Amino acid sequence: MKANGGLIDELRSGGFSLDEDDDRRLYLPLVIDREALATAFESEDFDLAMRPVVEAYGKVVDALPQLQRLRELAQEAA
Repeated sequence: MKANGGLIDELRSGGFSLDEDDDRRLYLPLVIDREALATAFESEDFDLAMRPVVEAYGKVVDALPQLQRLRELAQEAA
């Protein structure tokens, strides 16, 4: 990943992060608010509580070209 800084920068600008303890681990932070989730169970309306999941999914879809390129580079290096 270090050799592909530009690609990693693109992913970071899309919301991805590198693990502080292991810079080989790329992740997309996802936080679901526990109060919103509790309210969703009470009202049976999960739209607001699941909004972070929908947004994360959108970020992954948007980043597919970069993620696929990163996968190709990793396979080439293996």
